[in-house]
Amino acid sequence: VNYDVIPPIPPSGLSPLVEGVPPLFVAYKEWSKAAITGGQPQRPVDAFSQKVLPAIRERKVNVASRREWPADVLLSVHKSLVEATPKWLLSQALWFASATAGDWVEKSRTFSQSVATMSIVGHVLGLGDRHLDNIMIDYSAGEVVHIDYNVCLDRGLRLRIPERIPFRLTQNIVSALGFTGVEGVFRSTCR
Repeated sequence: VNYDVIPPIPPSGLSPLVEGVPPLFVAYKEWSKAAITGGQPQRPVDAFSQKVLPAIRERKVNVASRREWPADVLLSVHKSLVEATPKWLLSQALWFASATAGDWVEKSRTFSQSVATMSIVGHVLGLGDRHLDNIMIDYSAGEVVHIDYNVCLDRGLRLRIPERIPFRLTQNIVSALGFTGVEGVFRSTCR
């Protein structure tokens, strides 16, 4: 998927709507709508806040100072949310977007190659802010499309709460890499 970016002033840019290429959040949102009968789907960051804030208060830690939040509490809440979210969301979406098993294999290969490529490119560029609305997927080809390059050149490391993760490789993305996970097409593309 190609799209143009026009930089009108140094810190910003304009890009056209990339049609037919939804953000990864859409797969999560569809599952969330089905899982929560009668409720509105929550963004992952909101679900995290909803669980972490009471846990932090229970520890009698200053909630306003995120730097003081205990790492074990953050990790525990993160793990509970990972366990509550099915890891097959993206792989299922790729499967449903495929007409045949061969088509699915090809889309999985393309997905693996584009995730590997963008992981390396993003790491080299110091690209941050890789949330579910800034990574899109072209289900017709299986290609990953990144948007919003505002947090780059390791600017994420200088945020009030530094971003320390070099690229996004969640259980959903790993599951969509296919049977070999990170050890197949993903790893060979990274070499």
